[in-house]
Amino acid sequence: MVENATLGGASALSIDAANRSLVRTAAVSGAGAGTAAVAGSVTTNLIHSDTQASLSDSSLHNTLADVKVSARDERSIDSLAGGAAVGGSVGVGAAVAYNDIGGTTSAVVAGSALDLDVRNLLVQADASGQAGGQGNRIRTVAAGLGGGGAVGGAASVAVNRMKGAVSARIEAGANVLAQDNVGVLAAQAQQIDVYAGSIGGGVNAGIGLGTVVNLVDGSTEAAITGAGTAVTALGLGDALAGVDSGRRTAGNTHSTRTDAAGMAFDTVDLGTGHIDVHGIAVNAATRQQVRTIGVSGALGTTPIASGAVAVMAAVNDIAGSTTAIIKDARINQHGLGTSSDPDQDSAGLAAAEQSVDVRASHHVASANYVAGIAASAGVFSGAGALSTNLFDSHASASIEGATVSAADAVAVEANASQNALAIVVGAAAGLTGGAATGVVNNFTTDTRASVLGGTLRAGSLAVNANSDNAASLVGGAGAVGGGAAVAGTALVNMGTATTLAQVGERGRVTHISVSRDLDVNAHSRSDFNGVAVSGAGAGAAGIAGMAQVHLLQNDTRALVTQASVDATDMAVVAEDILRLSAYSGAVGVGIAGSGVGAGASVAILGSTVKATVEDSTLSTTGSVDVNAVSDRAVDMVTVTAGVGATTGIGGAAGLLLAGIGDRGDSDTELGGTFASLKQLGTGQKIDAAALDGTLGAQGAGALNSRAQVDIGSLQGRGDLVSASIRGGTVQARALEVSAQTLMSSSNTVGGIGAGGVGVGGAFGMTGLYGSTEAVLAANSTRAGSIAVLANAGDGSAGKAAGLDVYAGGAGLVGVGAAIGLARLEQTVTATVAGDLQAGSQGEGLAVRASDASTLDVTATGMAAGALAAGAVVATAARNANVQAWLQNDSTLAGFGNVTFAASSLGGAHAGAWGAAGGVLAGVSAAVALADDGSDVRAWLGERTRVSGVGGGIEVHAEATPQVSAEAFGAALAGGLAAWRSVRRSLMPPPVPKWTPM
Repeated sequence: MVENATLGGASALSIDAANRSLVRTAAVSGAGAGTAAVAGSVTTNLIHSDTQASLSDSSLHNTLADVKVSARDERSIDSLAGGAAVGGSVGVGAAVAYNDIGGTTSAVVAGSALDLDVRNLLVQADASGQAGGQGNRIRTVAAGLGGGGAVGGAASVAVNRMKGAVSARIEAGANVLAQDNVGVLAAQAQQIDVYAGSIGGGVNAGIGLGTVVNLVDGSTEAAITGAGTAVTALGLGDALAGVDSGRRTAGNTHSTRTDAAGMAFDTVDLGTGHIDVHGIAVNAATRQQVRTIGVSGALGTTPIASGAVAVMAAVNDIAGSTTAIIKDARINQHGLGTSSDPDQDSAGLAAAEQSVDVRASHHVASANYVAGIAASAGVFSGAGALSTNLFDSHASASIEGATVSAADAVAVEANASQNALAIVVGAAAGLTGGAATGVVNNFTTDTRASVLGGTLRAGSLAVNANSDNAASLVGGAGAVGGGAAVAGTALVNMGTATTLAQVGERGRVTHISVSRDLDVNAHSRSDFNGVAVSGAGAGAAGIAGMAQVHLLQNDTRALVTQASVDATDMAVVAEDILRLSAYSGAVGVGIAGSGVGAGASVAILGSTVKATVEDSTLSTTGSVDVNAVSDRAVDMVTVTAGVGATTGIGGAAGLLLAGIGDRGDSDTELGGTFASLKQLGTGQKIDAAALDGTLGAQGAGALNSRAQVDIGSLQGRGDLVSASIRGGTVQARALEVSAQTLMSSSNTVGGIGAGGVGVGGAFGMTGLYGSTEAVLAANSTRAGSIAVLANAGDGSAGKAAGLDVYAGGAGLVGVGAAIGLARLEQTVTATVAGDLQAGSQGEGLAVRASDASTLDVTATGMAAGALAAGAVVATAARNANVQAWLQNDSTLAGFGNVTFAASSLGGAHAGAWGAAGGVLAGVSAAVALADDGSDVRAWLGERTRVSGVGGGIEVHAEATPQVSAEAFGAALAGGLAAWRSVRRSLMPPPVPKWTPM
């Protein structure tokens, strides 16, 4: 720490505070006895430290001097806890590992009397290992082993806590002038690796219990703040090298179909690239990674009179915030301009490469491998495994209320990613076997990049917010029983991502003047893969069930509000990309009795994607582009089967819902399953008793409260894609406002039952509801060419709604019923308003709205037996409301051509195929309904004025969807045979075209 020092012309100054803390412990116990043996071990490790480096109210004047203020931390714990016991009657082994790391790391340059005139200034706070070391790390092993002639029990508990705060700051009126560069860098890395296991075996009973809890929280901040704080970096010499780019060098994996196979323990690379900065870098970076392997096993060996129970639960709660900010400060404003302009920025002496880079990045990953395995030759074996991931991360990069200048580029960028892998397995075998697995994943991320208030002058300005979330979630349960077996898997996945890139805010004007481009980009991507499978086989009854739900809701916005902008070109872009795959399967086999396989998959999607310019003054010499894009692809497969000597039942349901609209019979078909998933989400994830002595009852209660994930109801979520300019004025050579919605979905559902009575039933629904709008409604628009475009349609992966439903039943009595329903209700609008003039540049004005979405539904049902009955219904209903118009009281002048066009293309197809074959009787019915009720309109509003048009004026509305329905029903029987097929297709009436000349 240096305070109130006059350092004159010192050639260099280095203030370095460094801490390295390392704890390594091992606690191992063992016991053996002729009757009862008990062994237990506990290891508790704590590291808490504070490291600070500071320079305050001091002065140094030497333009060849390098000044460095650095604080570095490295904190590590390696621990082992093991307990093993073997007894002639009872053997119990237990192990508990508790590890806790916390502290602060700060580097500060501050004070109204702080005056530096140097070559370089580096203010660095590092707890990541970037400046040497490994950051913050916990590695722990907890293992319990118990064996007994009667009872063997084992338990393992691993609890890890990590909390850190890292900050690098220039503040409180500091005055800094650097000939080359100023770096304010803060970085933090937090990592936990856990191996936990418990195995209990006994002649009469085996018990294995395990619990893993990982709690991570970190804040990282890099800042230049204060109304009296002035920082200038001329960028004359070498660049500041090795600044964290915040962008991952490797893809955000764990979201492909092959991830579940061959996935190594250490696969996620959170490494980022590096950039060189000439000038000022304000950079904050956080990396958090948790990896867990947890296995519990139990064995009972005595026939009939033994049992086994194994349970393993793991919870990761990872939170944190990363902030890079310039607030209220004066940046590159030291009055070093030319003699004719001495009070302006430093442009007169600055290098042409002088830049300001404000960047925040927050990347998180977890990998959970959790298993519970139990086997006994006795009456019961039960196994359970549960994995819970809770992510809550925030990344923010901003310039607020500051005066900023740069000869070259200003970049404000926030990058965030979240990545989860969970492979959870439960397996049980006994005379009665029961296995259950649960997977809960909840992503919450907030990523923001902004320039709010103040004045900024530069060569260019880029404001970018990028969010990338991915998860592969795999749950599997299997049970085998001599008499009965039950297996169940449930998976709950929720994702909420807010991604915001913003220039300006209401209540104050933000002034932006750049000689080249202004780019405001918000980009969000989500890749999710869910697999839920279960199987049960038994001599009497085998029952298998599975269910999974994905509730995904993103808010992606690129926003310019109340800003005054001078630029060559300007782009405001919001893009949301979703890739979701959900695969579910359940098979139940009862060799001499009943086999039941049942399950459901649910995906509920909702998003807001907005590119907006509001109440702003845009003055450009080139182009202005305002674009919003939503691109989603969903692949769902839900298959069940039940086989039994007496009864075989296979029932499956699949629901894909995007937006708010009719759900058909989903509430009836899925109500019970959804309630069970809701119970998993909101239920207790950890037994408080297992955390006694570590987190305690209060900590366990708080953790269970945070782990409550409420999936709500089957009600849909709002879905909007919007690109708009509202209020203010626009001047450009070319202007485009476009909104695009792309959707591809495949939903496959199948249920098969075979037995004395074989029943197969399947219900599938896809509902797509939403709005796509492109609006140009500035008070005044001056542009040579204007395009306002709104489009909705099929994505690159296929039709907007592809739905295939299959059902089959075979036995002495065979019943098969399949119902498929797809609905689309999409509003697509393109509109302009206000005073629009092309001037002497007059080219074209085009306002176009179109929907080309396609629905394709196929339902197939088969039944065979002495008595056989099959019923099939397929429905495809499409209603697109497409509009293109000029709003009332608007004026168009000077354009070469004027076009307002609305069109509905795409189509709806329904196919129903049913067949029944019975020795005594066969009955089959097939119904296919396809309907297109689209409403397409294009018009000029009341009291509108169109003048000076060099070419033609076209107002055009067109509806040409392809609609078809096919139905086939057949029945074959030695006695009574009856079948019926119905098909109906409805199309909208032709829309008249109007082309005034």
